[in-house]
Amino acid sequence: MNDAGTRFFLPGVACGLLLVAAPVTAVPPVPLGFPADLQHLQQSQQDWADAVQLPVEIVNSVGMRLRLVPPGSFLMGSPPDEPGRGPDEWLHDVRIRRPFFMGCCEVTQHQYAQVTGNKPSLFRPGGAWADRVVGRDTSQFPVDSVNWFDAVAFCRLLSRQEQAEHPGRRYRLPTEAEWEYCCRAGSATLFPAGKDQDGIREYANFRHREAPGRPLPVASLQANPLGLHDLHGNLWEWCRDWYGDREPHRKRYVDPRGPLRGTTRVIRGGGYGSGPARIRSAERTADPPSVGDPDTGFRVILEIPRPG
Repeated sequence: MNDAGTRFFLPGVACGLLLVAAPVTAVPPVPLGFPADLQHLQQSQQDWADAVQLPVEIVNSVGMRLRLVPPGSFLMGSPPDEPGRGPDEWLHDVRIRRPFFMGCCEVTQHQYAQVTGNKPSLFRPGGAWADRVVGRDTSQFPVDSVNWFDAVAFCRLLSRQEQAEHPGRRYRLPTEAEWEYCCRAGSATLFPAGKDQDGIREYANFRHREAPGRPLPVASLQANPLGLHDLHGNLWEWCRDWYGDREPHRKRYVDPRGPLRGTTRVIRGGGYGSGPARIRSAERTADPPSVGDPDTGFRVILEIPRPG
């Protein structure tokens, strides 16, 4: 990937997250509304963890941390007056019906090598751009230069690897809607810190940081309110969906998965070389699935099995 307002809403609440209270054995049919502040987000995470009888954060067989994300509804896209807005960021209502776990960080070079046996990254000793990481342990750098097929294969291999101890465990790439929902974590602004870039330096490795030209080790910067790192900047991240630029025609989309076909796959989040406009929560772009650029990586979702 070369660099070339969603709003949460509730009646009577300027910015909120629509969350759902859950019995242990079933998906709750009626959502409850909460203001999208840190306290309520974290309480919702804990309530859902109790409901599905799992901790808020789990660590898998390759040392990957994953955080529980509660279901909810939000407006995906950006308002017409958002600075840097692209023509494919129409606002539309999206509902995510089920909780899931998302990787706290982008998949690291070490984790990728553990699962696949491969070391594709340019930013590593012996890699094409080793001169940019001289003297650094790059094992905790996000894996770069992986294409969409590589990312999907990683998810399948990791799922297979954990089947013996955790039957039914399934990893996959996030849908574009899931990705933006997690990125926003209750916010309605360009960045989690607000409408300008002053606070984004605490969250994002992008073009205006002190050490441009390479990724940082994962979790070097502050997590968002859901406990997720690097959704803004560091590396662009593959999503599951085919890219589509047609304006949504429905009032509400439930668990959307994107177009049925296409030529490129969605990439989100911006990279270490991106300017502020390219690391906005609503920023969209795409690449052919066979392309693996040095500023592109991915993170995974772990599905929570349906009861029974």
